[in-house]
Amino acid sequence: MAKLSIGQALRISWQSSKRDWRIWLLVSLIFMLANLPGAIFDLNKVDVFSFQSLLWLAVGLVIMALFSPGIQQNGLLVARGSVPTIQTLTGQFKLAGKFVLFYLLYALITTLGFIALIIPGLYLMARYSMTPFIMLDNPTLGVAEAMSQSSKLTKDKIWQLFVAYFVIGITYMVLATASGLILGIFLAFFIDGNTVTNLIISNILFLIPSALIMPFSTVGPASIYEQVKSQPTTVATADPVTAAAV
Repeated sequence: MAKLSIGQALRISWQSSKRDWRIWLLVSLIFMLANLPGAIFDLNKVDVFSFQSLLWLAVGLVIMALFSPGIQQNGLLVARGSVPTIQTLTGQFKLAGKFVLFYLLYALITTLGFIALIIPGLYLMARYSMTPFIMLDNPTLGVAEAMSQSSKLTKDKIWQLFVAYFVIGITYMVLATASGLILGIFLAFFIDGNTVTNLIISNILFLIPSALIMPFSTVGPASIYEQVKSQPTTVATADPVTAAAV
């Protein structure tokens, strides 16, 4: 079994950061608009259960759900040697419901796994990690069927996947932390006071570093998927988690 190339995933991500920064800047802007109202309400100490807080929370979740398939589809395009586009970003809304259902199931399954002494949670997280990409490649598949295919695709590759996701995740976290520290020091010198205006300014300033590190969380996993998909798989038995859902 060929080893997964983590270096290739990181290299493609960095190349996309430099080449495709405009589209990732747009993605970062979408994330900012989805999360900014909640941050403003928190700054103003608005009750989290108030109508306006719950309304903007719902709006933010809808925005994230609608754009999540397009963001990951753009990651696939880059991993396959193409370039991300605005049309792709906005052309996958029809899959939003499936993505929401999958991530709810994914959170439930992995949470139960983590409760069972952590290791099962890591195992399940890697086992079903290919599901979003499988749904993008096969839009007519149901969530349970896509999860079953992910389970078969990742069989015998769990350890490699765990290491790959760990390294990609650490790289993303280091870059995000470094960016946050540099921006925080800059803001401490030039912006005085914790106000809504300053919050908006800091979010706008963070768009640039956010755009540069975004591909590591989108292109990186997509590159791993492409590598896994290209490797031969052994015949797998019926998946116990999704069998009941089919």
